[in-house]
Amino acid sequence: MKASLITGASGGIYGEAFARHLLLTNTTLVLVARSADKQSTLAEELEGKQEARSRQYPNPA
Repeated sequence: MKASLITGASGGIYGEAFARHLLLTNTTLVLVARSADKQSTLAEELEGKQEARSRQYPNPA
């Protein structure tokens, strides 16, 4: 199983585009973002495109 950690997935155009591209390669995505709302929105959208699951972890800081 391949997995990719993508930082800045919710705020930067490159992180989001990279996440969308890797989703097509059946890679497990680990999205890290400062904005929980934007991260959640992106994760839900990606789940709708593929048989994907997401789990949200709150930032403890």
